Amino acid sequence: MKKSTSIFDRVVYAINVLFALLLIVTGLISYVPLQFFAAISVLSLVVPFLFALNALFFLYWVVQLKRKFVLSVLAMVLGYWMFGPFYGFDKTESYQKTALIVNLAEKKKKKLNELSLEDLKKVEPTLTKDVLKVFDL
Repeated sequence: MKKSTSIFDRVVYAINVLFALLLIVTGLISYVPLQFFAAISVLSLVVPFLFALNALFFLYWVVQLKRKFVLSVLAMVLGYWMFGPFYGFDKTESYQKTALIVNLAEKKKKKLNELSLEDLKKVEPTLTKDVLKVFDL
């Protein structure tokens, strides 16, 4: 015999769907030109909260032993994939190169803007003199 879903669970699932869709939509906004959805782009500020809410919904459905947790998992996986680079969830080569440059400056007891292009080319040979403008803010 199949269990019937309580009204409370239905309401919780409806709210779960809303927050999962919001997380996915905020991820898709980054691929749309801002002039079309400038006001909606403010939603990207609440992404960490949407992740947290979806994590709570995930826990709720797992504790309830219901398969509805899949929606939250899907939203969080898609969100991680879309927002990972923006929120620093992944460590790319550029982060590693930046750390190497900072370490080089510390070893030479110099500030970043005091490093020469030759020093920087020891870390990344493809750098041009334009990179020095970044350090001279």
